[in-house]
Amino acid sequence: MGRSGNVPSGAHLRAHRSAFVAIVCIAVLFASGCAAVEAGSRVKASSELPINIPSAQRAALADGKVSLAEYQAAFAAWQQCVASGGGRLRVDSRDSQTGVIMYSAGSRLGTWAAPRADSPEARCYHEQFDYVEQTFMANNPEIQRRQRAEAVLNYQKFTRPCLLKNGISAPEQVQIDSAAFAQYVSQAAEFERSGKCPAETP
Repeated sequence: MGRSGNVPSGAHLRAHRSAFVAIVCIAVLFASGCAAVEAGSRVKASSELPINIPSAQRAALADGKVSLAEYQAAFAAWQQCVASGGGRLRVDSRDSQTGVIMYSAGSRLGTWAAPRADSPEARCYHEQFDYVEQTFMANNPEIQRRQRAEAVLNYQKFTRPCLLKNGISAPEQVQIDSAAFAQYVSQAAEFERSGKCPAETP
């Protein structure tokens, strides 16, 4: 589900439903959507959010939670911003149970910890949507449960085979919230971008 996801790839569009989506939108591939959060980043709980949240997102985060309506409105604002800037953002699907939007973007998005401003997609993501998206995900137990399950499946189905194909010994089981997991996902993403592993399709 999406980076997930955190969802991109700088070289080609990537749905948030990436093969390399990690726990709660630790998405590896940069424009991927479940929440598009790059490898090694973690979604912050609302209590950990910084005070320098972009102004467009402050109202939605004022109570420390994000409703589905607020999440959808923020995504719509991101879409409008990207379109106005000449960028590319596509909705691939919407989860009927959680409301999570799976999307593809035309460039790398960055993360809440390291935002990017080198494309309309990335600039608008940070201005309009990144904290809202991550807070919505982090405070929804069903989203977290489903993303953890999908992270395990994606690791077994795509990430590990990619690594083994390229001579990297990856264990059959790995804790998805571990540094090792983030490293494996990042390595697989690099192989995929260089054409050494096939791109996963949603």
